[in-house]
Amino acid sequence: EKLAALGLEEDTLVVFTSDHGETLYDHDCYFDHHGMYDCTLVVPLMLRWKGKLPCGVRVDDYCQLKDVTPTILDIMGIDAGQTFDGRSLLPLVRGGERKPEPEFYITECTWMRKHGWRTPEWKLMVSLEPDFHWKPQVELYNLITDPEENHNMAEEAPEVVEMLKVRM
Repeated sequence: EKLAALGLEEDTLVVFTSDHGETLYDHDCYFDHHGMYDCTLVVPLMLRWKGKLPCGVRVDDYCQLKDVTPTILDIMGIDAGQTFDGRSLLPLVRGGERKPEPEFYITECTWMRKHGWRTPEWKLMVSLEPDFHWKPQVELYNLITDPEENHNMAEEAPEVVEMLKVRM
């Protein structure tokens, strides 16, 4: 409303996002942003620019923080003269497609140090120091059969753990 009142609504790209989600009653980490569970990794990203972006579009794909800058530059028509690790989401916003990344590195480097590897089927999380929520050093989740990441399969599938560690 303020942008409209100032006459800036059609000249302003509004970007809303967050730095992390929250573990509310998930994973016995009450009201914290602990770990690399999806409840913590998944954050909102909303873009609005009246007259420049379509309204009400919801993209059914993931975005990584590395995609935000290329997306903003693409929307604004700015050629930064350099390449980025991330990729613009604009083709998806306009109803197109982009080749998905089949796997990627995830990390937590705040008061906990963890890293991991994610594929469409698996998520591996490895703690680099003792976890103050008493989580195991290695966690492995099958994201297809257990999308809420409640059943740690690290001991049941050590071959998957090792394969993902090598890829990481």
